[in-house]
Order: sequence, then structure tokens, then C-alpha cells
Amino acid sequence: MIVISKKAELYFRTLLQKEDAGTQIRIFVQNVGTNQAEGKVTYCLKDEIRTSDSVFYYVGFCIYINKEYLPYLKNAYIDLITDKLEERLILKAPYVKQVLSEKLMLNNRVEDFLEYHINPQLSNHGGYVKLINITDEGYIILEFGGGCNGCSMITMTLKDGIEKKILLEFPNLKGVQDITNHNRGNHSFY
Repeated sequence: MIVISKKAELYFRTLLQKEDAGTQIRIFVQNVGTNQAEGKVTYCLKDEIRTSDSVFYYVGFCIYINKEYLPYLKNAYIDLITDKLEERLILKAPYVKQVLSEKLMLNNRVEDFLEYHINPQLSNHGGYVKLINITDEGYIILEFGGGCNGCSMITMTLKDGIEKKILLEFPNLKGVQDITNHNRGNHSFY
């Protein structure tokens, strides 16, 4: 699947030793299905692992990749380039700009939007949201976790925050729906 040079493997192990226990690596594709598509490498915390992820095991660490991104990362290669001034990882993925179906492309764009524009704010309260589905009618089905599960402010967060931002970014969609089984408890922020 993804070939990682020995130098890059050592670099990942060194980076992860400085992070919280259980932190791993995530590879994803940003702007999937477009000419601006590119592969990205980031940290993956324990609570960010999804059932839709494939896991790849290496000596001392794992890499998580959403199964939907696997076709784009076929024959991908990660290496560590060292020059006089810096070390940097490179990710070469020859299929990263492959065009997707419209529905899959929308799903990926919404997941990216949640990951980079919504979840950083929710994480301030120990919470997160994940995409479950986009209905044929144009509704985004979401599920909350962490501090958002059971939070007394979740309806306001959903309708006045998340839905407004999503509809600004994706005007062809109709709204958001929460399917979380909210269990109020010590984990809830409010």
C-alpha cells in the first residue's frame, strides 16, 4: 500500500516519542477529487480513530487512513528529505488527483470541513463531531462525542453554529441532523 523509507519510519518514531501515549499517524487527502488534491500527514490521537479507518502497522507506530482515501494513496511513498537547512517529509501519491463520484466527493469535503473548521472549536470543550451520512434529500447526519455528548448546549451548537457554517460552505445542502444518543454525565461540558 504505502511505502515508507527507513529514514521516514525513524522520523515518525522520534516524533511520536514526544507526544502523548497512544498518539499515532494519520494520512488523508485534502480537496479530494479536485486538481488541488494533495496527500497530508498529521498526528492521530486515540479518540480520533474511526470505524471507517484502515490501520497499517509499522515498527513502533501505526498509520490510520480513512478507507475512502485508500484508492488515492495507491502506490504512495513517504520519505524524509534532508538538506542543509531542514528535514521534511514528502508524500508522493500518484493517484491523489483521481476524480471521485459527486456524492463521495461531497462526503469527503464535508468530513474535511468538520475536521478542520468545526472540530478544533469543539475540542476546546473536549468534544468532537463526525459525519455519519449525507441523505439523498441533502441533510447531513452527525454524531457528537466527548464533551459534546450530553451537553445541554448541543442544540444551540448544532443549529446556531455548525449548521450555519455548513450551509454557508455548502449552500446546496438543506440542514444538519444529530443522531447522537446523548448521555449526560461527567464527560459532558455543560
